[in-house]
Amino acid sequence: MNKIQQEEFLKFAKNLAHQAGEIMLTYFRAKSLVTEWKEDNTPVTIVDKQINTLVIDSVKSTYPEHGVLGEEESFEPKRDMLWVVDPIDGTAMFNLGMPNSCFCLALVINGDVQISVVYDPYSKRLFHAGKGLGAYKNDERVLTPDITDLKNKYCFIPTGSRDEPMLFEKVIIDAKSQGAKIFFIPSYTYLATLVLEGSAATIMMAYGSPWDCAAISLIASEAGCVVSSFSDTPRKFNEWSYGMAIFNPRQAEFMKDSIKNANIGR
Repeated sequence: MNKIQQEEFLKFAKNLAHQAGEIMLTYFRAKSLVTEWKEDNTPVTIVDKQINTLVIDSVKSTYPEHGVLGEEESFEPKRDMLWVVDPIDGTAMFNLGMPNSCFCLALVINGDVQISVVYDPYSKRLFHAGKGLGAYKNDERVLTPDITDLKNKYCFIPTGSRDEPMLFEKVIIDAKSQGAKIFFIPSYTYLATLVLEGSAATIMMAYGSPWDCAAISLIASEAGCVVSSFSDTPRKFNEWSYGMAIFNPRQAEFMKDSIKNANIGR
């Protein structure tokens, strides 16, 4: 993919991000917001579905040879050129009226993320990245500053997953032993933006859904963060896999050792 193509895809993705953001703000804390509950006990709103459909319709119209892998709906998800979308990463927060959710979109080619956008419409933060082009927030370059130690630093670590409710217990103990402040809200991408901005040291996700981590993984990596799967094999972002973590570069070795010692993903 050449630079002209990258810029074309980024323009398309940014335009969708702004449209998605307008839809999110229209329904945010609105009485007309309709919520359903899926079989996995997670909420889905009318907004999730509307934005997911917007992406599919836009891809069909502009790039009919591409596919879409979405959290709520997909279109030709086995194609090599695939737009991976999470309409609202942090639907629970959106449903509760808390401004801690994002729109996520990535162009994935044969499992490898090439183009990413993440949009936080509440604070108007639009992150984007092209592979090898760097990471940007509102078109200004983002480089993650070093965090030299964990004392009084935020680490976003869940206790575990539905199947393994105490999965990260040992990792949390290790981080707390270094003075870290631990908490978590259910929006991996929103929290990850704080890590790449340097406000926090790490974010971890127990499960491996591609739409939750595809877009932010490229942006964080291009910003200088360390992005890691809990598996020894390289992560493909067109399929489910192990959980993910994003580390401040100075804290990556410590956190990776802690994960390894806890036998997570192995």
